[in-house]
Amino acid sequence: MKTWRKHRFEAGKKYKVLKAVRTLTSELVTGEDVIFESTAYSAYDSSSAFIFKSCRNGETKTWFLHDDDDDNSAEFFTEAQ
Repeated sequence: MKTWRKHRFEAGKKYKVLKAVRTLTSELVTGEDVIFESTAYSAYDSSSAFIFKSCRNGETKTWFLHDDDDDNSAEFFTEAQ
């Protein structure tokens, strides 16, 4: 299921990671370029998942945003050139 959240990410667009994030399934490294692929939603976890692919090695990377949290994606990602 896709996220219910409105967000600024566009499928196929490249973003640069501004702040490192480690989750149970992946790690986003500061300075890394990633391509946004899609979203998912977990009602069980009350969280939206934003799914990226690493430009460096093709690895899937996921960034999560809990339902109670404001969209702070600008702190973590910027559009890459």
